[in-house]
Amino acid sequence: MSSIILCVTEGEKTEVKVLERLQAEFLDKPIEIICFGTNIYQLYRKVKDEDIEFLITYEILQEISQERKGKRDDVLSQYSQIEIAEIFLFFDYDGHDNLSDKYPECIESMLDIFNNETENGKLYISYPMVEAFKHPVIKDEIYDISQGSKYKNYVSKICPEQLNKFINQPLNKRDWSNYFIEHMKAINFLVRNDFSYPSDYLYINKSFTQVGIYENQITKYIKPKNHILVLTPFALFLIEYLGETLFEEWAQLASTT
Repeated sequence: MSSIILCVTEGEKTEVKVLERLQAEFLDKPIEIICFGTNIYQLYRKVKDEDIEFLITYEILQEISQERKGKRDDVLSQYSQIEIAEIFLFFDYDGHDNLSDKYPECIESMLDIFNNETENGKLYISYPMVEAFKHPVIKDEIYDISQGSKYKNYVSKICPEQLNKFINQPLNKRDWSNYFIEHMKAINFLVRNDFSYPSDYLYINKSFTQVGIYENQITKYIKPKNHILVLTPFALFLIEYLGETLFEEWAQLASTT
């Protein structure tokens, strides 16, 4: 039996390239990537009326692939459901999309449905969108949700040139780690109001959940200000997947930079 990691992405380029680079630098397992090709609110429309007890993500993905391409996705053609050990979904918050007003319950519901990588899959959210991984993080990097459609262009102008060129000039593990450490500090700031690298791995497992991050975004930024704290989910994805070894490696790196 295989132990394939299946990653479902919103976009067909940036997310795919980031995951490919992270697989090369951090992960020791093969990953397969399926592009959904549209946003989380469209995916929510697909699953919102499903009985969660009987929801089968593999079948949902097959259906989406059939609708988009007129055939099964090439990745899904290679593997049976039993061969896929874990499913991770990477989507943008996209609060500026018109459907976010129509489905205000979307993110909360989707995080509830997709909360376990070995069951329905585990959802990770980029705030405001995938390009957040490029955003220079100093402390509380806030962005106006209503300007979401302009974010990609905005961040390309303020980010390190190294990140703009990451597709053609790949970053190494240390480069990625240095950028992601700053996002771990930002999560700590969001949850604990402390902009520093977290000191307790067990606390991360308990409090740095996707639901907890979203709830803090809602109460501290989205509802009172219609803003979000800029965050990439890739840092926490790696920590959760690789565990305490990577956490301590980053802690050591954070202490020397």
